[in-house]
Amino acid sequence: MSARRLDGPALRAWAHTAVDDLISHTDEINRLNVFPVADADTGTNMLFTMRSAWAHIDAEPVDGDIPALASALAAGALQGARGNSGVILSQILLGLAEAITNAAARRDGDLPMVDAALLGAALRHAAALAGTSMGEPVPGTIVSVLEAAAQAAERCAAEGGDVADAAAAAGDAAATALDRTPEQLDVLAKAGVVDSGGRGLLVLLDAMTATLVGHAPRRPVYAPSSPQAPPAPADLAVADAPPQFEVMYLLTGCGAPAVEGLRAALEQMGESVAIAASGNDQYSVHVHLDDAGARGRGPGWAVRGR
Repeated sequence: MSARRLDGPALRAWAHTAVDDLISHTDEINRLNVFPVADADTGTNMLFTMRSAWAHIDAEPVDGDIPALASALAAGALQGARGNSGVILSQILLGLAEAITNAAARRDGDLPMVDAALLGAALRHAAALAGTSMGEPVPGTIVSVLEAAAQAAERCAAEGGDVADAAAAAGDAAATALDRTPEQLDVLAKAGVVDSGGRGLLVLLDAMTATLVGHAPRRPVYAPSSPQAPPAPADLAVADAPPQFEVMYLLTGCGAPAVEGLRAALEQMGESVAIAASGNDQYSVHVHLDDAGARGRGPGWAVRGR
């Protein structure tokens, strides 16, 4: 089967395929979730976020150009971002949208499709934005997997591959990097798992390959390789309890210096802080903490208890 162009209709089809594939892998991804908080919801959060992105692109005109469609994906993901992994996913889609929009501007709006070089550049930009949203990226997480995917796509483009080749190369490199995540992050090694966010990213990359060539690579089922015995009561007594609440809200009218000040304050109060930018002075803020009424509260404040 010949490869399909990555144009507007293909981008729309990818969003639909990505949602379908996340549905079928949600439980698998959730079982891998031990970092940054072991709350078994990474797959669920990525699914809800991608569903919001799909709803936004689905509302665009059928003949919409690719920059508008990519921007709709990013806007939908930011507005519907759920959990730390959803915030990071929104930045991945924003990276795709910004790279496509900038490329179209350089060509006076004439961008009928995304080629291999642009896909590589988009993944590279997405990795930078995802890393920024986390404050200080941790090796062995989704950002590590995404950086490997970007490098492979860029190399494929430089060697003359088309966009389907680049997507496949990105997926294969992501799978290899995913296998290495337990070597980079002790908490993953102790639990016998790969990074859950990286696994979710691999689902999205394989969905792109499936969209372009009609089928996705076969991947193993990722599961804990060394199930942990239940902790002893004495260990439970001294273990730090995870924060009681997961807090998210949308923030507007706040400049970059103030956002970094907010990040510093939230890191003092809780953990798993992620702040995602939309590119139009809107931010999605995420943190796990014990005081759901703590300062930093803003419009769109949403709280989930444990």
